[in-house]
Amino acid sequence: MRLDFKLERVPILYRHRVMSLVKEALCISNSEYKFFLYPEEFKRTKPFTFSLYIPPNSETKKEKFLLDRDLVVEDTVFHPKREVSLFLSSSDQQFIANLYNGLLNLKGFVFAEFLNESGERETEYISLVRAIVLNERKINREEVVFKTMSPISIEDENDEPLDILKNDQIDQKELEKFAHHLNAVQDKRFKDLRGYGLKKPLQFVPRRITKTVVKHTLKGFREETGKPYMFLTAYHGEFTLKGDVEDLRLTYQVGLGLRTGQGFGMLEVV
Repeated sequence: MRLDFKLERVPILYRHRVMSLVKEALCISNSEYKFFLYPEEFKRTKPFTFSLYIPPNSETKKEKFLLDRDLVVEDTVFHPKREVSLFLSSSDQQFIANLYNGLLNLKGFVFAEFLNESGERETEYISLVRAIVLNERKINREEVVFKTMSPISIEDENDEPLDILKNDQIDQKELEKFAHHLNAVQDKRFKDLRGYGLKKPLQFVPRRITKTVVKHTLKGFREETGKPYMFLTAYHGEFTLKGDVEDLRLTYQVGLGLRTGQGFGMLEVV
């Protein structure tokens, strides 16, 4: 699904606001489903992933914006010259239906707050322009070439990033570790989502991969560390993924790697 929104300004720290938008829309359409997906007592694996497309010709400026009521940061802000598109993919049709219905009835959602040069707050509201249902590409083979729509996040057992690129070349030893932890992540997510894990191990074969560092923030992280945001090492690009057809289909629907419900690991078939 593609959702086109009118936004005059988009802070570089936007993923947590998209998450809030999703929660608010679900709460409006089906509060019972929203609390099922986001229980207070534990974290539930999310059956979706997303990617926010900001037009590449957007003007950028350094501006002050709020993360919490009184937490102000100064960082990059995008000024899109046309609509911003939110792409969402899910294995759960109930999620898609509830989200769509909630967005249709959503009024006055604050996407961001800024401070002008006089220290006054300026509110950026998000406005839905259109929603388009996109056709899902068919996967009938045990080998698929994917391209990232949002970067893939994978970490080791100590929550440390895996550096598979050394001097722009693939480090085979690190790639083996990357593949091991990628399989562990997908296996656990699949068990949570469908009751059983991977049917067979996934093979990750890089084609054109680049490393990127993403600024990301969550309320729990800010409260625990006192820091406004974290830096995450992630990967963009094109790769071949080999595995069971059903596993590849579900990966396509819910994303690859960690933090897919936070806007990481969304894929498209090349």
